[in-house]
Amino acid sequence: MTGHQEYAESGTEGEARSWVVRLASGRLTAEEATELRRWHARSPRHAYAFAEAKRHWALMKDAVADVAAAPASPMKPQVKASRRWFLVGGMAAAASLGAVAIRPPFDLWTPFIDLTADYSTGIGETRTITMAHDVTVQLSTRSRLSLQPGSSDDVRASLLGGEAVIAAASRPITVSAGDGLVRMVSGRFNLRNDDGAVRVACLDGQADITCGGRTVTLRADQEASYRGSQLDAVKPADRDEVTAWQRGFLVFRNKQLRYVLDEVNRYRAGKIVLLNRDAGHRPVAIASFHLDRLDDVVTQMEALYNLKARHLPGGIVLLS
Repeated sequence: MTGHQEYAESGTEGEARSWVVRLASGRLTAEEATELRRWHARSPRHAYAFAEAKRHWALMKDAVADVAAAPASPMKPQVKASRRWFLVGGMAAAASLGAVAIRPPFDLWTPFIDLTADYSTGIGETRTITMAHDVTVQLSTRSRLSLQPGSSDDVRASLLGGEAVIAAASRPITVSAGDGLVRMVSGRFNLRNDDGAVRVACLDGQADITCGGRTVTLRADQEASYRGSQLDAVKPADRDEVTAWQRGFLVFRNKQLRYVLDEVNRYRAGKIVLLNRDAGHRPVAIASFHLDRLDDVVTQMEALYNLKARHLPGGIVLLS
């Protein structure tokens, strides 16, 4: 860990604490971010230590907040500041800046890390996580997953944002997303969380959704959506469209152009901005795009919808 010697500690747990402190400070460089991702993926022990360090950081942040809210003492004894308290103070100060330091402006790119996530993916990246007892999670682009305390009977996790396919073979898994829970004993389901708007599509087996005091059961090729406590009715799922990203494609059927462009933006650097609002409501009957050739989308949109593209630095394209 060459990029943050001032925070370095020995051992896996110490390294995890050092990474969290460095991350919370808001001064992590792009090179260090790459180093952190490699360290985190090197072994399950690293991932577990990082998750524990983040939980301790959150607890310490709450403790510091309680101290700050307490009445000031008229006399403060002078105490020599230890290195540990220096780190705690640094973490507490960074807590107030974390959202600014980590969240990108205008959502033009994905933050490379999230203090509340144990696993995350960047632009165009997918990642497969093997959990206990034949439970696997495949994360799509710009996705964040957090591990939750479970029991000997089930595995628990939270999809904080993005999309994932979760498969369970011999042990139940319960995944929270938005204001609901999805539980599966054996099978596969696709779960998507867009800022609390959640869609669940059962691919194999059976999945139970609990939201707003209701529970509905999905079987293969069925889906349901919810936001807040509002759980919509079960309907047929388009398996080909739902799972296209796993095969390296984006597939759209009977969608509006603005939806298509929003989805493409999840998988490419920069952003395609549609300035013609009327065009955004125009229907796309059927379309398929390869994830490795998403710049072709702009060319096709120009030809099909009589739009004009202006290319700007950073992968930004203005369509008018």
